[in-house]
Amino acid sequence: MNKRTEKIIGKFSSYDHAILASNSQKMDGYPFSSLIPFYINEAGIVTTLISHLAEHSKNLKANSKCSFFIFEKNADNFQNTWRFALVGKASFLPKTDSISDDMQGYMQKYPDHKRYFEELNFGFFSIQAEQYRIIEGFGKAYWVDAKTGKQSVG
Repeated sequence: MNKRTEKIIGKFSSYDHAILASNSQKMDGYPFSSLIPFYINEAGIVTTLISHLAEHSKNLKANSKCSFFIFEKNADNFQNTWRFALVGKASFLPKTDSISDDMQGYMQKYPDHKRYFEELNFGFFSIQAEQYRIIEGFGKAYWVDAKTGKQSVG
């Protein structure tokens, strides 16, 4: 992993919640977004726990493309702050007898969510980044390839 990608993952890991946007199944062609908790590992893979009844669960099972967005909070001038979007694909993680390290990391970060997984039929999703969209303030925006760390303007 390169330094640029490590820095981005470090920024994501300092947050507890992000805005997840998925492709709506109810309203074809429209995005659906909401605030959700997450865990991100050292490799930049996001893990989150979502109810099987939730819109995101239905949306991600039908179309895995999604984005995950965090931003600097409590800023006086929002246009001059940093914002990060992780753009990638989600995979549903079926329940098995063993829990992966990422699921365990999520449960350690949110111990009260264990009940959701065990009793309320919530399921884990893993999100693999393809690109990061970085905005470091007004006029400072670029894309970063998640695998290579190569930066491109646009």
